[in-house]
Amino acid sequence: MLQLNILVDSSYCAVITDFGSARAIKSATTRTVDREGGVSAGDKSTTHPQVTIVADGDQLTLTGPSWTLRWAAPEVILDEEQSDLPSDIWSAGWVCWEIMTDKIPFSDIYEQYPLMYRVLQAKVPSTREDAQLGQIVSLCSMMTDCWKFDPKGRPSIAQCLNELKWMPSIPPLGGTSGSKVPSAQLLLQMGEVKYSQDLHETAGSLFQQALDLATGQGDYETAAKALEYLASVYSAQSKWTEAVDYYTHALDILTRTGNDQGRAHILDGLGDVYQSQFKYAEAEQSYTEAHGIYTRIGHEEGQASTLHGLGDIYRIQTKYAEAKKCYNQAHDLYALTGDPLGRANALNGLAEVYRYQFKYSKSIHFYTQAEYLFTRIGDDLGRANTFDSLGDVYQLQSKYTKAKQSYTQAYEISVRINNDQGQANALAGLGRVHQLQLKYTRAQQSYTQAHDIYVRLGDEHGRANALYGMGEVERHLSKYTEAEQSYNKAHTLYTGIGDELGQANTLQGLGDVHRLQSNFGEAENYFTQARDINASIDNEIGRANALECLGHVYKAQSKSIPAEQFYAQAYDIYTRIEDDLGQANALNGLGDVYQLQSKYTEAVESYTRAYDIFTCMEEDHGQANTLEGLGDVYRLQYKYPESEKTYVQSQDIYTRLGDDLGEANVLGQLSKIYLFQSKFAEAEKSYRHSHEIFSRIGDTGGQAKALEGLGDVYKFQSRDAEAIEAYTQASHISANMGDDQGQANILNGLGHVYRRQSNYVDAERVYSQLQDIYDRLGDDAGRANALDQLGNIYDLQSKYTEAEQAYIRSHEMYALIRDEKGQAGTLEGLGDVYQRLSKSAEAESSYSHARDIYVHIGNEQGQANTMEGLGNVYQLQSKPAEAEQFYAEALDCYAHLGDVLGRANILRSLGHLRRKAHLHLEAASLYTEARDIYARIGETASEQDASQWLATVSNEANPSLFSSET
Repeated sequence: MLQLNILVDSSYCAVITDFGSARAIKSATTRTVDREGGVSAGDKSTTHPQVTIVADGDQLTLTGPSWTLRWAAPEVILDEEQSDLPSDIWSAGWVCWEIMTDKIPFSDIYEQYPLMYRVLQAKVPSTREDAQLGQIVSLCSMMTDCWKFDPKGRPSIAQCLNELKWMPSIPPLGGTSGSKVPSAQLLLQMGEVKYSQDLHETAGSLFQQALDLATGQGDYETAAKALEYLASVYSAQSKWTEAVDYYTHALDILTRTGNDQGRAHILDGLGDVYQSQFKYAEAEQSYTEAHGIYTRIGHEEGQASTLHGLGDIYRIQTKYAEAKKCYNQAHDLYALTGDPLGRANALNGLAEVYRYQFKYSKSIHFYTQAEYLFTRIGDDLGRANTFDSLGDVYQLQSKYTKAKQSYTQAYEISVRINNDQGQANALAGLGRVHQLQLKYTRAQQSYTQAHDIYVRLGDEHGRANALYGMGEVERHLSKYTEAEQSYNKAHTLYTGIGDELGQANTLQGLGDVHRLQSNFGEAENYFTQARDINASIDNEIGRANALECLGHVYKAQSKSIPAEQFYAQAYDIYTRIEDDLGQANALNGLGDVYQLQSKYTEAVESYTRAYDIFTCMEEDHGQANTLEGLGDVYRLQYKYPESEKTYVQSQDIYTRLGDDLGEANVLGQLSKIYLFQSKFAEAEKSYRHSHEIFSRIGDTGGQAKALEGLGDVYKFQSRDAEAIEAYTQASHISANMGDDQGQANILNGLGHVYRRQSNYVDAERVYSQLQDIYDRLGDDAGRANALDQLGNIYDLQSKYTEAEQAYIRSHEMYALIRDEKGQAGTLEGLGDVYQRLSKSAEAESSYSHARDIYVHIGNEQGQANTMEGLGNVYQLQSKPAEAEQFYAEALDCYAHLGDVLGRANILRSLGHLRRKAHLHLEAASLYTEARDIYARIGETASEQDASQWLATVSNEANPSLFSSET
């Protein structure tokens, strides 16, 4: 088959007039080819040959020179046995080539054998390199398939027909009317061309002319079609009200004329508009009604389209099982009808579902398949959108290099096809990546560029998203005033367009801003609003996120019971919706709460479960965060080697990811480990490194924390002047940031320095400042803690009356906020005061009450401390049996907790009991064991004290008896 065998009739329909394969299959001996492959040696032009038309019954047959070699498939040239008509499929590809280029096959070759060599080598033209053919990529893909060397690899004629059916085309209108006035149908076709070129105003004008003409002629079907097209124009311009009006008018006409297929098509379009308006119930109803009609009339293409729309609705509502079912059914129907664009869109929908289920490998698989189909049919817009979505997945996997590559590809394609929307979306994606990499300046630039494009397009939703991104960046930079402004602007826009999900997200962002400033009341209010909105729109993942944030609020206030409840509720929802990432994050939160409650076994269990989930998901950030939490638990258990090892693992992950913020934070934790082991040089080095990173990334809050840590290092080395200088610098930064909570933490450190210096006046002043800050914050827990510290200061000055009053006030505040751990701590302090006042009954009562609370809340550390206190009381009362009983219970608790310092203290106290009982050898053994532990953990002062008691007991003993005992 060749172009010369195709005629065009008066209705612009192609008619095949000759069947080359019928001759070719008979016998190869009947074929003759001229020496130069169909063009004489002297004629180097590519003009078409002369033909003779011969009547043969009721057929027309072309005869002439043997020109078929240029169109002949390789197997024809090789005289191979042929089945079906794959050789004609090869020729059909060349017919497409001729029509689109006006060139015959291999027009640059004039000799027979070079031409045959080219065919047998399958050296066909590269359609991608031809500028003209580059505009019809889907047709080029089909041509390339037709030219596959293996006949079995070529498509059938049915497959070709299916592919051609879905290629955009506008056949010319037939007829012989001489009228020069365009018909309504022609106006619609012209409008379609302009619409496909995104010339919406021009397209709308043509559609309106078609509507007026059809209405005047009483052609209601055409009028309905014009109304449908006008609705599409308004929809593309985000003019939803007008779109709904025109769709509704068209629906009324088609209902009156009984056109079911037309009605279904309109309902499908209405579903799209409602979805864009976030009216998911109305969208679902429209899609469902349309799908019912399409099913009744057996319209498979329509069924696929409405199933795809329903899949979108279910995905947005986190009904992932229903969404997957719809997308899969739609994909199968698109495949059946040969619609590659529909298949690609359905694959994208499936990819989205797997992305939201955090099944990233499957998501990437489906996105890649969709991108292949978009490439094959030449849909650059589809490719750009898919690359944008791939960027989102790589971003979620913390694969930032791949994410940037995908967003950049999306941006470059969008620039090439002049798609401003795509450019803005890609820039917003790049902004998120820069934000996650802590490249805040670049993130702000990307978000600002995206925002400006959205403003120009009048895209309120895109603009709101960009403002939300800006708020996120500003929050991470501790620019809370600016962040609050950006979030509020975004919230106003989301409210204006009725996007409740967007409203919930911005409320959550506002909650984070206030939580980070310790404005816990406001934070709780915002998170509660976000939770309620998500519940009203059936957004389970959003509701779980808000509950998790409420857990953060209560955890920050040391309100462990409600914090645990909120984390548990969030975990239950995440489990129900199969959100692995959410489960891991909630388990991390629970680990933090158990850590606060000194429930270290439960904390380790929660962190370990979270770590296992993050590992299965290949979620490196989550692994690093969880390792950091585990390191905290080991540190609190005085398991410094395990803690250091875990922190280093976390640091390695952060470094590999290029997460400067994570690395700086874990360096701060490592510094604490070095500090507790009296490795002051290593601690100082780590804090300085942390400070350098915070300074480089512009995190002023982090700089203040690092300086606070340096103050702690100097404090423990009794380098008081340097400690005060570091604390003061940190305090100035926190004051400039308006970070009252940060200032409070720093003042706590200063208070300790002054206390050690016996500078009780300044210590009292600092703790009084602390009370003022906590009053301003409305932080009752902070005020109670400051009073607790004041009680300790008064105790050290032997101002036992003031100490008692401070502890009692602190206890009352803790009781008011139902902080049982705080109540137990102040009772413990009161026990110490009463013990010093020799008020044994009051001391015993306070310690016992504190112990009961610690038992109730499961705080083993507190139980051990109070039992130690009770042992001290009974020892002072010369009740050695009772004292030894409580010391033994405390010793077991410390051993279970891995608290080596507590264990050493008990061993020393037991040494005192043995000494008083004149059991010098046992006393010496206990003092020796205590001394060795103190030495191992760097408790120098206590080590010296135990050594002195060891010397004392040695001197008190009968030398000869001591020697014989030894």
